[in-house]
Amino acid sequence: MEWTDPVVLELCRRHGGADPETVIRELCRDLVAVCPRDSGPTPLRMLASFRNVRDIREAPIAAATGCSGYIVRENGGYVITLDDREPRGRRVISLGHEVTHTYFLEVGRRAAATLEEEHLCDVGGTELVMPEVRFTAFLRQVGVSMAGIELCRKEFEGSFEATARRVMELTDTPACFLIARVRRTRDEERRGAGEPRLRVDHWTASRSWPDRSCYKGVAFAPSSLVAEVFTQQDERAELARLGTNFHDGLYHIEATGYSYVKGADGAHRQVAVLLTLPEGHGTRGNVA
Repeated sequence: MEWTDPVVLELCRRHGGADPETVIRELCRDLVAVCPRDSGPTPLRMLASFRNVRDIREAPIAAATGCSGYIVRENGGYVITLDDREPRGRRVISLGHEVTHTYFLEVGRRAAATLEEEHLCDVGGTELVMPEVRFTAFLRQVGVSMAGIELCRKEFEGSFEATARRVMELTDTPACFLIARVRRTRDEERRGAGEPRLRVDHWTASRSWPDRSCYKGVAFAPSSLVAEVFTQQDERAELARLGTNFHDGLYHIEATGYSYVKGADGAHRQVAVLLTLPEGHGTRGNVA
């Protein structure tokens, strides 16, 4: 990635680093070290006070803003507002993100953060909520599975999806995590045509996952295990084919259907899917 944001580049200059992601991770690790924990969630509100955050408020945020939290300057410090309609785990992730913005606000004032800054605040916020060293050690104890992801979520109190992404980022186990919901493709939306189908909405894979091609938009057959779990909104774990036109190999599939509330939009249904390789099949065993 080529970094061009002047505020991002100035932050690196001030802290003597060349790579912005490395710089922001180190800054957030230093902040976590102020109040170290051997277990349980990061004391984010306490850490926020060390970043001159004077207040953390919870109130409805208009859906049109497209955000679940924001930070403003007030009385010589900062005030963070979180959307009180979001689930607790999502608010925790948002708080970590907004606290990370303070490093950039120290560098310069501007009307709105750039995409580069927002990305780096995701990186830093993740480190605050789920510190790499402690998270990796905990993950080794619980293992890579839906149950393991849920145990990590409870330990660090992030959202389930953010926790799953962190697991994929840090594990050495070949694994792939998908979220699917009923939707059209981008092209179908543009043309106003096409029947909505259960498709991968977003995905992330561990660095050892053998299939590096994109899963986004891939549709599931109605008879597939994933589609059945979505319809029934239950949980299943089986050795089965994925049931798609692409990537349709044999996997150990764990799928969980669930609903969530997003702001004032009401409940949304989706299915979370964890793919791992069948035992004894090595790194290419999922390819039939």
